[in-house]
Amino acid sequence: MRQSVLETAWRIRPIRAVLQAYWWAVRHPVRLWSQYQLHTHPRVLLLVLFALLQWQVFSRGWEIVGQGQEWLMNSLADYLNSSAGFVYYMRTPELFPRVISYRPITIGELWMFLFCWPLATLAGLMLFFQSNRAFKVRFAHLLQIFIHATALPSLLLIGWVITEMLLDSLLFFRPAWIIPLNQWGYARNLQLWMIAGGVAFWFNLWMGYQRFLRMPRGWGVAGLSLILGYLLSAVVMICIR
Repeated sequence: MRQSVLETAWRIRPIRAVLQAYWWAVRHPVRLWSQYQLHTHPRVLLLVLFALLQWQVFSRGWEIVGQGQEWLMNSLADYLNSSAGFVYYMRTPELFPRVISYRPITIGELWMFLFCWPLATLAGLMLFFQSNRAFKVRFAHLLQIFIHATALPSLLLIGWVITEMLLDSLLFFRPAWIIPLNQWGYARNLQLWMIAGGVAFWFNLWMGYQRFLRMPRGWGVAGLSLILGYLLSAVVMICIR
């Protein structure tokens, strides 16, 4: 009987098992489902711990990366200044404060939306109770697909911050083609990364339905659940504001 690394090695090396499961979910979103059998019962506690790790990466990882790249860019600016012999390359403004200071909505509202949307999507998956009953799908199986599908989207804020660092670092050398890209602004780049994260979330859900649950038209179930989750989250945000 095949089982995932998370279920077989967590007693011996729990940290390594969680990290390997994270790597598989991010690097091999299609192949990872060959580790699972539908007739096995997933360990819900391990899945919850896996979800908590993803939330920490999502909510705190971008801050760590932002602070690290702020130091890197300022070190590069100091080096270029000393090499030129005069202040030609200006020391860059701190990127991390600029990232957290841009607030078209409050940070609390943003976290609320990003927290509610996945949970509302999970609720949407449970609404297809007739199909779930026909294919003998338990809630633990849906939770398993859902948590593995959120592994790659949990890295979207880190990808956004790294993209901003790369665009800002090119300003040191002032190529003409970089100026239009920087005029997009932080908010628009974040919107693109959120769209990419939503597409990755949909694709991973689809692969879970197709390769694990063996359900036909899994792409439609995943898409409808994402749309329902988005609408429900939008209603919650409107009520809060």
